[in-house]
Amino acid sequence: MTLSTGEHSLPYVSWSGVKEHMMALRTLLDFEERTIFMSHGSVMSTIDKMKGGIHDRINYLNVLLTSDNKASTGEALAGAQNDFINLEWRKYVK
Repeated sequence: MTLSTGEHSLPYVSWSGVKEHMMALRTLLDFEERTIFMSHGSVMSTIDKMKGGIHDRINYLNVLLTSDNKASTGEALAGAQNDFINLEWRKYVK
């Protein structure tokens, strides 16, 4: 069984992994209206060095975000979201 993501077909992933990924994805999409005060590269570099599971990383990412100023760093946030999702998704592919 494969899971198609449009560009790629991924091997079967466990249901618990998919469920956790979807919860993370929902959380990350909630960040869309917020601003991040670090560049995309430094966010990903920091997240890569973190220990702990996906929820620890999401909590950390949430700390970096605020709803006060939306315009200036929206692109960095979108890039970090995409990379973060891809990074976490790879953990569940079996």
